[in-house]
Amino acid sequence: LMGEIVGLILTHRWMNPVGLSLLPNRPTKTTLKATLLEAWPFAAAGILGTMVFRIDVVMLREMLPQGGDEMAGLYGAGYRLMESGHFLAASVAAAMFPALVRRRSEEGTLPFDILKRASIGLFSVGFCGGIFLFILADPLLSLLAGAEFSSGAPYLQALAFTVPFTFSNFALGTAVFACRREVWGLFGALLSLGLNVVGNAYGIIYHPEHAGLWAGAMSAVSELLLTCSHLVILGLHRRAVRTT
Repeated sequence: LMGEIVGLILTHRWMNPVGLSLLPNRPTKTTLKATLLEAWPFAAAGILGTMVFRIDVVMLREMLPQGGDEMAGLYGAGYRLMESGHFLAASVAAAMFPALVRRRSEEGTLPFDILKRASIGLFSVGFCGGIFLFILADPLLSLLAGAEFSSGAPYLQALAFTVPFTFSNFALGTAVFACRREVWGLFGALLSLGLNVVGNAYGIIYHPEHAGLWAGAMSAVSELLLTCSHLVILGLHRRAVRTT
């Protein structure tokens, strides 16, 4: 931290002689308003993403009448193991975003050839990863989380079905933002989150002994709904571009 502070101070001093500054001019009200309008969907997407990846554990812990902490702990261990592979899909999506935006600004449409290869490739990797987690759920939990968490293997196996859809959603969601359909994308994300919450609540209330399995299954269903939402939005965008 001290090194970063010293580096910023030195960089600022070196930039002054050439007329550069780390401190930009104060934005006008018009610029600030335009920036906020541009940025709020990204902020909302970040909040929704955090909620989607945490809501299951919170609901299991807070809503189960008995044994909620234990089931939430077992489910959370499996979820963290499943979530650890998301960096791969996130890296591909982050690398793809500038190319999508550039092609859209230059040609008015997205490079659907790149998007198709990326989404299918990530789905395939996620499919293989899901099989890997499903088959090796017990030994993976014992090795990485501890033997006391091995009884949560069924929850990890249920979550394994979400992996291919989650991986492909990284690419498809990035494309939705790149083509400036982020509001519709957020609407689809809200539907997905709402379905997950309702499904979790149903499982906790009516099937409390299997609430963890129900939560894993609803995660897969909600991710599938989000995939379908992204595909519909991108399909409508492509049709609109072709007719103009």
